[in-house]
Parts: sequence; C-alpha cells; structure tokens
Amino acid sequence: GYAAQARFDLDAALRFSRAAVAADASFGFGWVRVAELEFAGGHADAARAALEIASRLVPRDAHAQAMRGFVEAARGRVDTAFAFFERAIALDPYYGNGWLGRGLCRIKSGDVSGGRLDLQTAAALEPTRGLTRSYLGKAFAAEHDPARARNELGRARQLDPNDPSAWLYGALVAQQANRVNEAVGDLERSKELNDRRNVYRSRQLLDQDLAVRGANLASVYRDAGMTEWAQHEASRAVAADYSNPSAHLFLAGAYDSLRDPRLYNLRYETPWFGELLVANLLAPVGAGPLSQNISLQEYSRLLERDGIGMSSLTEFRGDGIWTERASQFGTFGGTAYSLDVAYRHEAGHARNTDLTQTDVYGKIKQAFGPSDQLFVEVLYSAYENGDTSQYYDPSSAARGFRSRERQEPNVFVGWNHEWSPGNHTLFLAGHLDDRLAYTDTDARVPLIVRPNPTVPPSAFTVPGPAFNQAYESSFAAWTAELQQIASVGNHTLVAGGRYQAGDTDTTADLNPSPGQPRIGGRLDDTAYTVNARLGRASIYAYDTWKALEGLHLTAGVAYERVEFPRGIDFSPIFGGGERRDLLSPKLGALWTIRTNTHLRAAWTRSLGGTFYDGSIRLEPVQVAGFTQSYRSLVPESVAGLAPGTEFETFGVGIDHLFPTRTYVSVVGEWLRSDATQTIGAFDFAAQQRFDVIPASVRRRLPYDEHDVQVSVNQLIGEHWSAGISYRWSEADLAFNYDDPLGSIAKTPNARQQAVLHQVNGQLQYTLPCGFYAQFVSRWNGQAVRGFAGQPGDDFWQFDVFAGYRFLQRRVDVRVGVLNLGDRDYRLQPLNAHEEFPRERMFYASLRLQF
Repeated sequence: GYAAQARFDLDAALRFSRAAVAADASFGFGWVRVAELEFAGGHADAARAALEIASRLVPRDAHAQAMRGFVEAARGRVDTAFAFFERAIALDPYYGNGWLGRGLCRIKSGDVSGGRLDLQTAAALEPTRGLTRSYLGKAFAAEHDPARARNELGRARQLDPNDPSAWLYGALVAQQANRVNEAVGDLERSKELNDRRNVYRSRQLLDQDLAVRGANLASVYRDAGMTEWAQHEASRAVAADYSNPSAHLFLAGAYDSLRDPRLYNLRYETPWFGELLVANLLAPVGAGPLSQNISLQEYSRLLERDGIGMSSLTEFRGDGIWTERASQFGTFGGTAYSLDVAYRHEAGHARNTDLTQTDVYGKIKQAFGPSDQLFVEVLYSAYENGDTSQYYDPSSAARGFRSRERQEPNVFVGWNHEWSPGNHTLFLAGHLDDRLAYTDTDARVPLIVRPNPTVPPSAFTVPGPAFNQAYESSFAAWTAELQQIASVGNHTLVAGGRYQAGDTDTTADLNPSPGQPRIGGRLDDTAYTVNARLGRASIYAYDTWKALEGLHLTAGVAYERVEFPRGIDFSPIFGGGERRDLLSPKLGALWTIRTNTHLRAAWTRSLGGTFYDGSIRLEPVQVAGFTQSYRSLVPESVAGLAPGTEFETFGVGIDHLFPTRTYVSVVGEWLRSDATQTIGAFDFAAQQRFDVIPASVRRRLPYDEHDVQVSVNQLIGEHWSAGISYRWSEADLAFNYDDPLGSIAKTPNARQQAVLHQVNGQLQYTLPCGFYAQFVSRWNGQAVRGFAGQPGDDFWQFDVFAGYRFLQRRVDVRVGVLNLGDRDYRLQPLNAHEEFPRERMFYASLRLQF
C-alpha cells in the first residue's frame, strides 16, 4: 500500500490496505491505515467506521485518536474533535498532530491565542514539517502579526518547496498587507504546485483544491484591476470543481458589477441571482473564501472562527447618487445568518429621472449533521422612480411617468445534502410576490387609421396619440427545483428539473388626453382587468468530461416549456396566453493547453422566462465560461419586456500569461435572440359614431449582437499594474409588425443598427502602507443606422482616484473626480453600455469590514 501511494495511486493503496485487514481483522494499525486513505479520498464516514474498529483494537494509539479528531472536525463536530485531540496528547505528548488538531479547534471556537500556542508546540515537536509551519503562519496572521506570519510561511517554503499551502496562505497575508502584485505571484505558484500533493489527496480533492486556489486568485486579480482575467479564472475554478461555492460567489459578484444599477435593463439579472443561489446552497455553514473539505493534509476550514461581523460600503457622487450596502452576519456552531440592506438614491440628471430603491435580505443556514444543511432567505424590496430608461438624450425622459414596485416578500427555502465530496443533492423552493403600479400622463398608444370600419386600414402610427394611463399589476408564483451534482471518475454531471406556476392580475385604465380621440363605441369603461396564468417546466442535464489533463468538454441538453400571458405589458391590455417549447442543446470546451494558456468555446440555446421568475434557478448559467442564460438581450430601454425569448449564443476565447507578467485575453461572442410581443393599439374609424376600438398588433424582434473584446494587463514591479481593453460591439434589431386587421398601407417595420467601439485603460499604484491611486480613461465611439436625426457620438472621459486601506484592510477610504474633462455624451441604448457621468463630479466611498 505504501509503495502504491508513493506511485501516486491512492486507489490501489486503499485496496492493499483493505486486503491487509481482510487477511487479519485484528490488525489495528491496518485499520488506521484504511482510515487515512479513506480520508485522503474525502470519505469521512468510511474513515470514521474504520477508526471505530481501530480504537477497539489499539485504544492507546495516539495517531488513531488524532485521526478521529480530524474526521469529527470534518463532520463539523468541533467539541467532539477537541476531546479526541486531548486524548491523543494525553497518550503521547510528543505527537505533533495532536497539538496541531487541538490548536485548530481552539481557533475555530474563537480562542486564537490559545490555538496559536498549540500550533507553536506542534511546530517545536516537528520542526521540519512544512505544513505545520504554514498553519502557524496563518495563525499569526489571524492575530494581526504579519511579520511573524511571513517568517513562518517562509520557513514552510524552505522545508517543503513543493507544498502549495504555504504559497496560498502567503498570498492571503500579502493581500492583507496591500502587496497585491506579490499576492498574485504567490497564488499563481500555489496553483502550479497544486497537483504535487497527489501523494496525499485523491484526484477529486485535488480538483477541489484547484478550484479554491482559482477562486482566491480571481479575487486578487480583481484587486490588481484585472477584472476580465479575474472572471475567466473564476470560470475555470467552476469547471475544475462545480461544487466549489467560492467560485460561484465570485461569479455572482462579477455579474453584479455588470447589472444596470437602475434595474431597467435586465440583461444580467438571471446569471447574477442564479450564481448567488448556487453559492449560498453549496457553502458550508460559516465557511469563508477558503472553505474546502478537510483532510489530514488540509485544515484551512478550521481557521474560520465563530462569532459575529459586519461590513458596509457607502458611496456618494456629485450628481446626487448615494448608495449604501450594509451587512451584519454571524456563525455559532452549526448556525450561520446574515442581514443585508442595500439602499440607492439618484436625484436624476434630467427632470423626472430620480429613483429610490431599498432591498433587505435576511438569510439563515442551519447544519443538521455533517451532510445536511437548510437554507432560508427572505427578501423585501421597494422601488420608486420616474422614467429611468436609457435615452439618447436624457431630456427625452417622460415627464408624466411615475412608478412604484414592491416585493413583500419573496421567500426561498433550500436544502443541500452532501453524499460525498463533489456529490450533492440540492433542492430549492420559493414563493415570489411582486406588485407594480405606474401612472403616465402622456402615454403613447399606437393608432390604426381607416376611413371607415368596412375597409382595410390605411396607416399604422407608432407612436400614436397621448393618453392618461394608470396601470397596476400583481404577480404571485411558486417555484421548485431539484438538482443532482454527481462526480463520477472524470465526469461531473449536473442534472435536475424546475417547475414554476403562478398568476397575474393586471388593470389598465386609459383616458384620452385633452384634444385626443375619445374612447367609445364597444367600450363601456376605460378600465380593463386581465387575470392570466403563467408557468414553466424544464428538465436539464449537463455532463463535463475531463477527457485529458486540462481539457474539460461539456455537453448538455434542456427541455423547456414556458406559458405566459400575451397581452398585458402594453396598454390597452388583452387576455389570453401563449406557450413556447424549446429543446436546447449545450456544447462547451475549456482547454488548458499549457499552464499559462487557456482556450474555451461554447454554443448554447435557451428559453427566457416571463418576469423575474426566470432568474430563480439552479441550472448552470455558464457553459465553458460563457454566459448562456439572460433575462433579456434587447435592452428594455429600446423595446420593453419580451417574455418567452429564445436565445442562442456562440463564444470562443483564449487567455495567455506571458513570462513578463503580461496577461492577454481575446474573446469573441455572437448573441442572438428572437421574441414576439403583443402591442396594444386603438383602431380609429373617424367617420363613424364611435371613435376608437381597442386592438392589438404582434411585433417580432429578431436581434443579433457581435462582440469582440481584447484586454491586456501588465504587472509592473511590486507596486504598479496597468491594463487596456478594446471592445467592438455591433447590435442589429428589427421591428417586424404583423398585419393587425387586414392590409395596412403603411407598416412601420424598421431596422436599427449600432456599432460601439470602447477603449478602457487603467493605471494603478499600490503601497504596502495602504495608500493606492488609480487613473481610468475610456473612449466611446458609436456609429448608427436607422435613427433619424440622432447620429452617433465620439468622446473621451477620465477619472482619478486615491485611497487608503488600513487596519488589515478593514477600512478603505476612497475619493476621486469623475469625468475630469466635463464631457457629456449621446449614445443610442441599442448597444448595451453602462451609464457614464455626464459632468465633472466628486466621488467618495467608505468601506468597513469587521
């Protein structure tokens, strides 16, 4: 068995050890050996069973007692583990693992100083063991003693240059000390050395370690301003270990940074919330960014201490934008909770473009034994605003539009059962509640014009005459999804099913503005109420096959059926529903050609939802690092809501790291969507006794988007980092109207095209004392077709920032000036882009973390 382990064949080593105890069931050391190898494979229950036999046969073996302590710690039973480590120390005071385990338990229980003393004893008893020095270094870092932490981690590297743990913890200490470039190098070295521990850990656990290192590396890349490279690294971490919560959480944060803060254009709402749900369900109770399964060679989870904490981020801009995000959280044994509040207020750059948004999230997670966890989340949201749509000219915002929306509350309940490392059953159920109301004193409704009711229409006018509109809609639905994550050999299977059902009640009241056609004829009342059903049923399966070392191939398929109301988004509203079915194939490849070269490609199809119910999902939102699930692709500022949209995505990208610490990424995507809307209209017959008859028009929205992005980042010395990126985006949207009531002489079919060129550059300087500065530049150039009288624009903007981090990065103060050149702009919203500052303004932020 030892010979097989020396050849890095842990499965064969376990078979030989099992054969030994089969030959002599009273061989106590043989059972301890079986437990070691089962634990090295991540099988804590099998290790525990073997150790119970060993303890009966060799009750005074300190190694067996310490092993029992590590197994119980892996099961989350810290008090029981502490007792086993105490017994091991009593049996053999010179056995280092007993002191090591007890020290880690003390740290987990909040006694950092006592735990550090135990780790020092372990290091004194086994002074040449690098791993013990690594954890002692991390304990010094937890006591805010970076000098001793670096000293111990340096010793660990000397004692065992091939152990990645010292490099991992050294990177985290360097990051805490504001040595960002050093942290990047240390984490990259840790990742390179990951597989050197294959003499101690199974292939599956090594992949999990790789995912943890990748998730932390992504975080450090982000600190260095390398946002694109950071997101790609997190995607590779998910491919290495889909059940890694840190990588999913990082991806959720990356999508969050892409979301429209005004919540009008909803492209990234689905991937953001989907990744966040998966991360919350997979994360162990109390786990931090280093969470992973414990084995005899990896104890980092134990260094996450129980207790309470808080964080907050306050930002202020000179144009009246104020945001606040605050969180209070805690962990006590098998229970963890958090209370998060997000507030945003915008005064608005133009008249009636203000908004106020408040979100409150309450989350709790409870462990039931080592394998089961319950997750509960309650969300309250309130949103009040004027016209927050993106416009070519902000002064075009509707002056008579006011809206308010409430979610009171949304509730989610989830369950995670871990069968073994990498094998999880996830269940999510929830109740969704949303109430939307708005008024518009200048609502424009399309008009179908005909000489009299007996002849075909002669014209179709968009927009039509103005109306006073009052609109109210309430939405309630239930959702449930069951998912299985299974790691079998070189395959990772993610399969499941989702079912959603609900209904909407919508009322729209239209009254003509002064001088507009009266509503009469067949209409007895101007108010209409429509009750409609909606639902979704889907099943899916994704298989990621590690075909070769570094090559992950993904194949999947999903069948989706969506039922939604067809005529309630544009007044006048109509009853009736639609049903769409789609069989969606998924293909992806992620290939690490060499250590520093990564190639990826994907092709997917998918079906969108109705409202935000489409965002409540556990199904993967990415394939090979490319987003496959969107709330929408056509900006809502251009075409409004489009339920039941069909999406198709193609993507290919390559990332390469040069020895000069130059990071180059090239990505190309082709995004397509196809949707059909029902547009409310009025059929106008001027020569008859009635004026207007409500009608509807079908509008198809075929959309194509081509994107190419090239980014180059450079780490310079110890303190500087620089980056530049170029993005070319071409959007093509057609408005194809069906014939509403016969033959329309003038059909307003139209096609809009826009090409946006963007160049973004940044230069960052960071000092270990905590001071940092950043210069950001951006150029946008847009060329358009189909926008009469609204040409594209070409402009530069520059931002400067300076900040200071102190108290181990617990406090971060930042000030800056945005849009130094005081340059306003005009961009068509057809190209997805963030809203840039429209004048020179002051910026300040304060981040706290305790």
